[in-house]
Amino acid sequence: MSDSISLLRKQMKAKQISKIMAMKPGRELDAIVAEYIFGLQVQRLDSGLEDQKDQDYWFTLRSNGRVGEKNEMERVPNYSTVVYSAMQILAKFKHWSMQSSPDGQGFEAYFYSGERVDLSNSQVNRMKYPSLAEAICKEGLLAVVESNKLIDKLMND
Repeated sequence: MSDSISLLRKQMKAKQISKIMAMKPGRELDAIVAEYIFGLQVQRLDSGLEDQKDQDYWFTLRSNGRVGEKNEMERVPNYSTVVYSAMQILAKFKHWSMQSSPDGQGFEAYFYSGERVDLSNSQVNRMKYPSLAEAICKEGLLAVVESNKLIDKLMND
């Protein structure tokens, strides 16, 4: 029985990882980062403009700066497209490494628990990302998945 549970967990983890890697930088990725890395209660709201089809993501702040009580809404930051916003993610992880890719055409990042990881080690699974903000967001979400947390928004369909 435990083998089948272990297999199911591996399959769920693999599905989440593939969905994270397939996501493009943008508001949906930002919302998932806000919810699963920062623990915010994110809502998708209609912009209210007739000619604008896009909806945006918001979270609620209390008057004292805590999440959840009053109706003061804050827009989810552009974590996946703005480096300044993405850098806030780093504070949520104890250990991480980042470097430009060897070909100079992107970035590699790795978030981990435990001992420092040398990214030059061929044993480390390195992904190349076109932007630093995307690298930080996706590696942060991958670290969440690796810690056996379920990102249920990625499990639909």
